[in-house]
Amino acid sequence: MAPVLGAGPVVFRKGDYFGRTVNVASRITDYARPGEVLVSSSVVGSVGEVEGVAFRPIGPVILKGVSDPIDLYVAQASDVTPPSARSDTRTCDPRT
Repeated sequence: MAPVLGAGPVVFRKGDYFGRTVNVASRITDYARPGEVLVSSSVVGSVGEVEGVAFRPIGPVILKGVSDPIDLYVAQASDVTPPSARSDTRTCDPRT
């Protein structure tokens, strides 16, 4: 499973987590490539600028079970330039 960061309320019950935030984080993992850390716009908005970290937008995606598109970002060291082979050619539907 790819690292994913989400921000929002969750419910902890009987040793498990529930809620929209958990659902969104779970769905975002379908978009991550090996070695990527993906974050939602809510995380970017919550943390603001972080020294040494850059958030590269990959665009809005439609997630199963989520009514509104979610803007996703790749979190990476700010001194790293992604290879051209990793340009934003991914589809907005992880099932295709």
